[in-house]
Amino acid sequence: MEINLDDEDNDAPDVLDPYDIVYANVPSETHKLEAVENCEHCNAKKFEYETPGFCCRSGQIHLSTPDTPPKLMRLWSASDDDARHFRSNIRFFNRHFSFTSLYCHLDHMTTDMRNGGVYTFRAHGQIYHNVRSFGKEEGTEPRHLELYFHDDDPSLELRYRRCREECLRKDKEVIDRLVAIMRGNPYSEHFRTMGAVDNLEDYHVELNLVSCVFRAKLEAMKIKLLKNDILGKVRAYVYVVEFQKRGLPHAHFLLIMKRKWKLTCPEQYDRLICAELPNKKKYPELYIMVTKHMMHGPCGVLNPNCPCTKGRSSCKNHYPRPFVESTSQGKDSYPIYRRRDNGSKEKVRGYKLDNRWVVPYNPHILHAFNCHINVEACSSIKSVKYLFKYVYKGHDRASIAVRESGQADKEGNIDEIKAL
Repeated sequence: MEINLDDEDNDAPDVLDPYDIVYANVPSETHKLEAVENCEHCNAKKFEYETPGFCCRSGQIHLSTPDTPPKLMRLWSASDDDARHFRSNIRFFNRHFSFTSLYCHLDHMTTDMRNGGVYTFRAHGQIYHNVRSFGKEEGTEPRHLELYFHDDDPSLELRYRRCREECLRKDKEVIDRLVAIMRGNPYSEHFRTMGAVDNLEDYHVELNLVSCVFRAKLEAMKIKLLKNDILGKVRAYVYVVEFQKRGLPHAHFLLIMKRKWKLTCPEQYDRLICAELPNKKKYPELYIMVTKHMMHGPCGVLNPNCPCTKGRSSCKNHYPRPFVESTSQGKDSYPIYRRRDNGSKEKVRGYKLDNRWVVPYNPHILHAFNCHINVEACSSIKSVKYLFKYVYKGHDRASIAVRESGQADKEGNIDEIKAL
């Protein structure tokens, strides 16, 4: 999303705002993870706040690092016909013998250089190495890692199928040599045993890079909240980490403040929480972050297909919220945050959105971590009860009842829905 910070058509007037105190402690830079030393046992690269034994259990796990076989070195350095063919077609053989196969939902709009400009690899959802079930997907054949499952077959038929017609004999000769070389590799030996495993489509190895970065950022935010007291001194806290349906993590925090730092009135809410677009001139970086991360929708009549509106007459989260000139305490609910009709608007996902669409946030936390972080004050009893229930709701679950099929009730009626 591109934002023209020089555009003054819809910008708020550049005058002293008495509510600007909420922006008083905005950090000058966003948070960055510090570089840390590699593991002293296995030399694995580590993230900040990562536990010492996460990679190899403090040296208890050892990965095999075999020396380069002399026969493979010959293919790299000799001048024989097979060695020259190997080096001239190294990309073909590398794809042929690679252990892993990358799978993702690729955005083909950004890979079409004829219509999309510069080639861009853009993936949706999760990126993973998938161990697919060979021979069970209609119209597909084993490839990459799956070919190792069949390397005990003396005919090597599946590998030969991928050879090129114009150099079939030379391809087969090099493949024979590489298969023989890989017989001494412990990983190759392990994959050969997987040929007899059923339902391989149920297995995949995830790349946990997102989760590792999320945890490191989460630990950094806990330091800001619990040690640096950016929201006040905390008496107690509870939080839960959840994973969305596509595997992306997020966290819910509930902070219980010490008596002196409890938020009890609208004036105190306004010092920590904002639900408006900041002044574009005064806080340009924060303005970009709010429009990028903290704007709800568009939904409702603007976009009836939005998940929060689909199948409903309006947004389930009650956006757009009404304009209000000042913050007030809702009746047994969250506060009704200030959302002034001051002309501030920004084009977000194709629509001009104003303060009614802003999700409440804390400017310090938003600027520090540059991601979606909703901050709310929950001083009423109903809000606190709801949050405790939400934090402790646990994993997805379903209630079932087992009944005798076709059993009639006292009046002789059979409930076909329950029977189903």
